[in-house]
Amino acid sequence: MKHLLLLLLLAGCTNMNMQQNSEHYIYKGVLPAADCSGIEYELKIDNKELSYTLVSTYLDAEGDGKHISFKSDGKIEIISPSGIDKYYKLDSANPLEALNFKIINDTTLCLVNSDLEMPSSPENYIINRVKE
Repeated sequence: MKHLLLLLLLAGCTNMNMQQNSEHYIYKGVLPAADCSGIEYELKIDNKELSYTLVSTYLDAEGDGKHISFKSDGKIEIISPSGIDKYYKLDSANPLEALNFKIINDTTLCLVNSDLEMPSSPENYIINRVKE
């Protein structure tokens, strides 16, 4: 009986630690761009506050090695229109900065359009979770 109680206590502590660690996520990746070498995304998600911070860095935007970065933040909404797939909807004060990411799995997001449609080459629009 003591062993069962100890196991339950340990399982509860482990679960509590996992929940605490799963409130904040950071995703990074370089996505294609028409006017520069690519756009590096660093997306920080706070699931507890339902908020985000996004730093978009346009690589070589002003010449070789000269990058331009923009920071935006706002509220995040987790939506599931089909009841199957889930998406992060990033709401911003500036409608041009509103983005949507399909949650592929625990470590991978894919940038989708405003209609939540996948790009024709989704592998190019992936950002992956990194350790904080």
